[in-house]
Amino acid sequence: MNNGSLYGAIILAHENYYSTACAVEELAPYIKEQGWQIVTVSEMFAVKNQELNGGQIYTKTN
Repeated sequence: MNNGSLYGAIILAHENYYSTACAVEELAPYIKEQGWQIVTVSEMFAVKNQELNGGQIYTKTN
């Protein structure tokens, strides 16, 4: 889907699970080929000059 609806979307991946690490190793090259970047939530919010507030649930940035 390349209609922009996923711009700023957050996908949570806990790296302390073996299955997640394996999935990311397989998915990361594909994600990058599609022009996406893999960053932390803090990095994504900083780039957009948005503040993270503790205790809130975030699904995407504005």
